[in-house]
Amino acid sequence: MLYFSRAIAQRSKTHRFIRMLKKFETVIGTAGYRPPARPVAIVGYSPQRTKGAAPVANAQAKPPRPIVPNTMVYFDEDEDELTPASNAVVDLIHAGKLDEAEQAARDLLKRFPEVHDGYDRLGMVYEARGDDQQAAYYYRKVIDFIREHPDQYPDPEFESVFHKLVDKLDPPAPT
Repeated sequence: MLYFSRAIAQRSKTHRFIRMLKKFETVIGTAGYRPPARPVAIVGYSPQRTKGAAPVANAQAKPPRPIVPNTMVYFDEDEDELTPASNAVVDLIHAGKLDEAEQAARDLLKRFPEVHDGYDRLGMVYEARGDDQQAAYYYRKVIDFIREHPDQYPDPEFESVFHKLVDKLDPPAPT
């Protein structure tokens, strides 16, 4: 069960990383960028050159190196605070400190209402306690959040992971 919780934590980290990359692409305008066939080198850099030494003469003429524009990228400060706060809840769960983990998850919900992590972590807390009904409730909240914010969750498989959790924890009554 802890292995599965780690997989959920890793999935959440990966999702945040993908969102961060998309923000990066938007800021520098490289959406759809494909790298060149050969690695891009820094103009004027030679590994054999040291400070104060004369340039190394090359026996062969090399093609000119492409110039890569210097860009500065600004990321949300929340992004830097979210990851450690979310991972701290997972660490508390693994340490068996479930009351502290629940409080930290609720704090996560208050501080970062624009992401699903708080509901996900509360689901993990209740799953670790063995309260499957309550865990399923919070995983359903994650599903609702994903549906309300489809632009943040383009991968349909992401939602299906939580559907599987809900089905496992709170299976429908047989008819």
